[in-house]
Amino acid sequence: MITLDFCYLHDWTILRFLRGCKFSLEKTKQKIDMFYTCKSLCPEWYTNRDPQDKKMREILEMGMFLPLPGYDPEGRKVVIIRTGAHDPKTTPMDVVLKATTFINDVMIEEDEQHAITGVVQLLDMNGVTAAHALQMSPPLAKKAMTIWQLAVLI
Repeated sequence: MITLDFCYLHDWTILRFLRGCKFSLEKTKQKIDMFYTCKSLCPEWYTNRDPQDKKMREILEMGMFLPLPGYDPEGRKVVIIRTGAHDPKTTPMDVVLKATTFINDVMIEEDEQHAITGVVQLLDMNGVTAAHALQMSPPLAKKAMTIWQLAVLI
């Protein structure tokens, strides 16, 4: 069941969507629709996102996602993603992707410039094994790319 709280958009949130869509109202409406569609179809990434949760805390503390201080010369936030930092035997990829969306949402919430100039992600592939690659099944990769391309606020 969808509640009003689930659908309420603050002016600040609408502004972020507008910026990400270069102030095109039609694109903004589509992105907002896709944002809430993804939240409802993929609740495992958008619910129970407590940073004190044992598994979430473990991922945050292993330093998989490291936003660097400051910005690059073009004003973008730089984030190092250490893709091989987690143990694929004990940490499911869904949990990693949940943490990824959580951190991205926090960055968008706390840094207005993030939504204006964007972000640069540097992938550190040190320690990546076949087990890491096998965690990213084609359906999971498709879900992640759909959410990141069509539903993220920037």
